[in-house]
Amino acid sequence: MYDPNTLRILSLDGGGMRGYVSTNFLKSFVDLWGVNPNELWRYFDVIAGSSIGGILALSLSYGKSPEELLPFFTQNGPWIFTTSTTTPSVTPSTLTKINTIVGGPLSSPTFYPGDTNGIGTKRLKSDLDTEFGTSKMTDLKTTTVITSFEKNNVDPDYGVDTNTPVYFSNSKIVPSLIGQDFNITDVAMATSAAPLYFPSWAIGTDLYIDGGIIQNNPASLALSIAKAKKPAANRYCVLSVGTGLGDVGFPPEQEVRQRVRQEVQEMRKDRKAFADKWRLSSKQLKEVEDLSNNVQALEGGYLIIYLLGASTTGPQEVAAKELFIRSNYTLENLYYYRMQYYFEPSQYTEFDNSTPEILDYYRTSSLEYFNNDIDNISTFIGHLTA
Repeated sequence: MYDPNTLRILSLDGGGMRGYVSTNFLKSFVDLWGVNPNELWRYFDVIAGSSIGGILALSLSYGKSPEELLPFFTQNGPWIFTTSTTTPSVTPSTLTKINTIVGGPLSSPTFYPGDTNGIGTKRLKSDLDTEFGTSKMTDLKTTTVITSFEKNNVDPDYGVDTNTPVYFSNSKIVPSLIGQDFNITDVAMATSAAPLYFPSWAIGTDLYIDGGIIQNNPASLALSIAKAKKPAANRYCVLSVGTGLGDVGFPPEQEVRQRVRQEVQEMRKDRKAFADKWRLSSKQLKEVEDLSNNVQALEGGYLIIYLLGASTTGPQEVAAKELFIRSNYTLENLYYYRMQYYFEPSQYTEFDNSTPEILDYYRTSSLEYFNNDIDNISTFIGHLTA
């Protein structure tokens, strides 16, 4: 019997298709631990997640095993992140992405279609409906916390419930947790509605966007909620699973500039071949041609890309560092394991890359990381089971 005075928390970062990294890690972790993989929820007082981490958290709390979640990435992901109804894994060109960005997020442009059957947002919704049906948050089997951001611009006075972080949960242990009667699918869509990639998601009259906007790593939040759930606990174990470090959403600025230069050369060499390669309409081709001649707009795009990456990575790694310090340099009875590693710079790890090649890299690199750190992982499992 596990120590009843110990709180156990599982937290899952966002990262799009890089969630395949964390799912493979969890599969290896559960295999080593030896518990029932479909009952992972039994062993954690709180499971939390943001974005794809939110989808994984909901699935694990619903009774799915990590292994059952792997096909979400290999079979469904390539059709979620594609601009073609006939070909999976067709990402927009870098010029197209910058053109979407400088068009202005407030006009709700997206890299991937929100209203086309079989791909993009509609494919994601269909996949989640298949998994969760009409189940509500109250059908989850352990306390679950999912981050999102309520994005409502209809109130000119910016009231309390508009343009603000929100925390969906099946629990009412603290007043800030909402959405207990929401469908699980709606919460999953809300936490993963990444701006620029997908449109915001409506639940009732409210619009929500990706949880990574506020905190891509909700481990510290999950620990606080667990303490509220069991205030007499005096020992804490936090398993925080990242999705890898490297290109967070977008590649480094220098690489973006290089890609743009290459694409401009291709476009000027053969307009039709370029349009066919990137599935561009004549209107879209004209837009990216105009953009390629607008140095000021390109520079603005480069800056926004850099800030998007920094705003995601910064808060998540600050949260990780905070828990590391609390675990190693304070008297708090906290045991903490963080799965996070750097990708090879040569790999194309933007979080919408869903090709078989990158998925194979994620799988093998996750296994390599696990095997290289198995002593520390085994020690942490010992703390979990104490």
